[in-house]
Amino acid sequence: MNDDRYGAIKCSKRRSSKGRWGEADLANPDFPALARAFGARGEPIASVDALGAAIGRALEPDRPTVLELRMTIDPPWEL
Repeated sequence: MNDDRYGAIKCSKRRSSKGRWGEADLANPDFPALARAFGARGEPIASVDALGAAIGRALEPDRPTVLELRMTIDPPWEL
């Protein structure tokens, strides 16, 4: 899951630093392109509904696969 803003790190910093945080507003790379640059498969996933089929495709090739599901989720998360 890619929240495109290092949200988990920012949440952790806020919790451990009495609400202060820094260096957490960063931009993520294009993870599928980065995977391809290293010889792996890289595939963006359009929605949670498409995840099952994407996992099936990811298990077929003989090389690693990076699946990227962009989501807007504000931490803290309830798991």
